[in-house]
Amino acid sequence: MNTPIHSDQAQCHFCGSSFPPAEDLCADLPRVTSDCRPSPRSGPLAVCPHCGLAQTLVTTGWRDAADATYREYQMYAAADGSEQKVASGDGLQGRSVVLANRWKSLDMLPERGALMDIGCGNGSFLRAFSTAFPAWTLSASETSDREIAKLRAIPGFHKFYGADPDEIPEGFDAFSLIHVLEHLENPKAFLDRVRRSAAPSGELLVEVPAWRSNPFALMIADLMRLISA
Repeated sequence: MNTPIHSDQAQCHFCGSSFPPAEDLCADLPRVTSDCRPSPRSGPLAVCPHCGLAQTLVTTGWRDAADATYREYQMYAAADGSEQKVASGDGLQGRSVVLANRWKSLDMLPERGALMDIGCGNGSFLRAFSTAFPAWTLSASETSDREIAKLRAIPGFHKFYGADPDEIPEGFDAFSLIHVLEHLENPKAFLDRVRRSAAPSGELLVEVPAWRSNPFALMIADLMRLISA
């Protein structure tokens, strides 16, 4: 599923089906990067007729441009590093606060454990999780260690790992991937590797964008896939 798409056939990033893409679909749509900067590229999108997944048509040029975006990434640049707020039953709150509190309300996690937050950014979810689960040990994985000082200041923070999932040791009681899977070319292989690092009763929290409820996500140039609902 990580093979560049040919002009006559696309291969769905999710279900693996082949289909003829509409090459002009949103090809001229102005795009932004996922850290809210103008993107120097646009590019065609496709919707798989078999599973409904909206996705970027992957080419070598797209990969090079996405890599450049991540090398210069500025987390929440439009808000000076602060995570966006979302509506909840308690009013407007940081997205990570809502997710962590919801996870706690489900009573799925023990009082103590070890969390690995993959794609941790500047630590927004780790901070929220630390407040909700103060006895947990927290570790993080990211493509760059530029935010390491902020991560180390989070109560309960233990260790930072790079982006290679093979660096992550075994035994974590929970994993979180907040807006990570839509950036990966082969999410199934990645999740299979993550699973090997989980404890037998380990839990997984995943959040991904849904373009039907948030069509703005179609403008984000470095995303590979957007679920339909």
